Amino acid sequence: MLLAAMFLAGYRVATFYEEAGEPARVSTTSTAPAEEAAEPADGAPETDAAPVRERRAFRDVTSGAVFSGPITAPRVEITPEPGAPPRAKADEDGAATGEDSEGETAERFFRVIVEDAGTLVAGDRTIRLARIDAPAADATCTDETGAEWPCGRAAKGALALFLRGRAVDCERIAGDAGAFTADCRSGDDDLAEWLVARGWAKPATDAYGGLSETAERERLGLYQARWRPGGETAAAGQD
Repeated sequence: MLLAAMFLAGYRVATFYEEAGEPARVSTTSTAPAEEAAEPADGAPETDAAPVRERRAFRDVTSGAVFSGPITAPRVEITPEPGAPPRAKADEDGAATGEDSEGETAERFFRVIVEDAGTLVAGDRTIRLARIDAPAADATCTDETGAEWPCGRAAKGALALFLRGRAVDCERIAGDAGAFTADCRSGDDDLAEWLVARGWAKPATDAYGGLSETAERERLGLYQARWRPGGETAAAGQD
């Protein structure tokens, strides 16, 4: 019965379209894959397909994957300009050896300890300042009032304050590498001259005679009439 009813319904639909002069409509579902493009209609201009990008190979630049190429440039030797002083070379004691403007060999010391007003220590080297007589660190002096005061300690303190953080250049006069007498400077200041001019040392030669007389006349350093604590600070220019 069901099959007969379905057949009869289909027959009536077909008969309706035949009487109307239209072909029967059949609903179909396209089974063509979605990737296939429809063919252009007759007379329609053809369009170019979208360009296909080619995958490019990339260079690995991570560490371990890149190697430096061979160095083909010639080696360049740098030479100092004529007349330029040689560069100083520092040793383990903080000393550097070079030549001063007059061509004399001098050593530069960067870490200097003042043992007394006439003696410097740099590492395992002991340097005695030439041409002066300076008091030992434990020496005492008597002022005009008859009172004793620690003039050796005061002289040592004055030089230590002056040299704090400064390099010292010394030109050896006598002795060996471990202990020697030398003319020493810090910047533009001759250390022996600096001490004599401020009364903290006496000249051993006639080189600083005029400076010593001035210091004694002005009661400076060791010649002060009355000792006052802290006088070495003023002498070192620190106040």
